[in-house]
Parts: sequence; structure tokens; C-alpha cells
Amino acid sequence: MSLTPAEKAASGALAAMVANASVYPLDLAKTVIQTQQHDNKEFKNTMDVFKKVYAKRGIPGLYHGLFSSLAGCAVQNFGYFYWYTVVRRVYASWVAKRGGSTSNSTSVELLLGMAAAAISNMFTLPVGVISTKQQTDPQQKSIIGVIQDIYKEDGITGFWAGLKVSQILCINPSITYGVFERLRTVAFQNRKHLKPWESFVAGMVSKTCATIATQPLIISKALLQKKHRSGSGKEAEDGAETGNRKFKTFNEALIYLYQTDGPRGLWKGVLPQLSKGVIVQGLLFSCKDQLDLVFIQLLQWISLQKAGALR
Repeated sequence: MSLTPAEKAASGALAAMVANASVYPLDLAKTVIQTQQHDNKEFKNTMDVFKKVYAKRGIPGLYHGLFSSLAGCAVQNFGYFYWYTVVRRVYASWVAKRGGSTSNSTSVELLLGMAAAAISNMFTLPVGVISTKQQTDPQQKSIIGVIQDIYKEDGITGFWAGLKVSQILCINPSITYGVFERLRTVAFQNRKHLKPWESFVAGMVSKTCATIATQPLIISKALLQKKHRSGSGKEAEDGAETGNRKFKTFNEALIYLYQTDGPRGLWKGVLPQLSKGVIVQGLLFSCKDQLDLVFIQLLQWISLQKAGALR
């Protein structure tokens, strides 16, 4: 028995929520470090973020924005896994009709992943924008407050801030899942279901490759979506000079990073990004494979119960 796209998407979304919740403080630290600007560096590293946030707001401060982050994570992963399953099945059906190979090359896996991510991204980007702005909001407003601010400052288009770079960043999940599928084929004999430790290792390796390749774009996306302090007159001018600069395009953000910090600035926050990313991806793949099995067993049980009731 195989799962439908919606069932696979639900499994992926649930696994992603579990994985992200387990390392959320790392996600918060990663976002804060990546969005602080050269002339207003309040935090030195991940541990510095933990210490200062804890000293100021205690344990709740380390989990500020958790709900919106998990909601965004669930929506984004549901969308991605749904469209990834649909795209792969459509492609497999198209290839089968032409008598082609059922095993996809790495380049094909990357293209399928990019297509799925691009489609999903159009629907799920607003959730990511809200989550990033809430994590970087110095006033720690509620989700409703952040949504109102976004609409007030930028209108409806503000919810799609960073759309261009987000679409380019579709290469990130496509690299992740493309490398994972190749590892499944090459290292694990293309088994449909891997052991938890195999999924974890393959997930960590694939996410490391994707993160290193796309880190500059990840930072520029975070800067575009960052929550900015509001103000007018001299206050607004001071804000622009003290780390509250607002970027209009990802090219502008990349140029600013390079001019202020050199090449190193383009990979700012890569350690917390890797720490969070590889652990989450490893846990996600481990959980998802096991959840897929649970879903299949549950569906088989329901099918047997229905068959018994019809007798």
C-alpha cells in the first residue's frame, strides 16, 4: 500500500514540526544572528544570543515566536511534500509511457524538487514572512500584531517579501531531497523505507550540502523579511544608521553584506544554520520514514475493519 500525496504531506508536516520544536532556540539564534547588521552587532555568536535573551526574558524568550514558526513549518512542509509527491508521480507516469528508466538521475531529482518548491512557495511564503518578523521583533508582538504591522507598512504585497530570492532558494530543498534520494539509491540499495539512523545520517549529509551552497541567499532572504523598527524624522534616520536598514531587493542585501563584512559576511550565521538545519533535517527524515510506516499500518487496519464490517 502506498500513501496518497496528501497523506505523505501530512506525514512530512508532522515530522517537520517535531524536528523543529526540538531545536527551536537554535532557529531563533540563527535568525537573530543573520539579520543583525554590521553597524549594530549586539550578538557575537549562538551562545551569546542564548545568554542575553535568557538574561532579559528567561526561558520564554528562547521560545518567542514558536507557535508561528511551527505553523509556518507545518504549512511549508505540507505544501512541499504534497507537490513533491505529485510532481514525481506525474514525471514517473510520463517516463513510463515512453519506456524510460524508472530511476531518476541527480539532475532530474533536483529539477523535480525545484518545481515542487516553486509551486509550494507561492502559497506558503506569507507564513514564513510572519514567522521571521515575529522572531526579529524587539517588541515581541503577537502574531496578530505582526500581521497588522506588515499590512500597515507594505500592504498585501508585504506578505510576499523576498519572493524572488525565495523562488531562487527553491534550489535548497531540491538539493536536500535530490542528494537524499541519490544516497538512498547508492548507499542504501534504493530501499523504500530506511532505518531511523540511516535516514538521520542521509538527512544531515544532504542538508549540509544544500546549506553551504545557498547560505548567502538564506541571509539575504532573512534581511528582506526582518522586522524593522518604525519611526519618522530623525528617529527613522538614526534607525537607518544603526542596523535598521530596510532592503528592497536581495541583490541590495548581498552587496551590503559583501561591502560591510567581505566574503565572510555572505556566510554569516552559517554555524547555527548548519547546527539547526542538519539536526532538523536528520530528525525530519527519521521521523517521516517512521510516520509513513505508521500511516500505512493505520490505513491497512482501517481497510481491514471496513472489510470486516461488510461481511
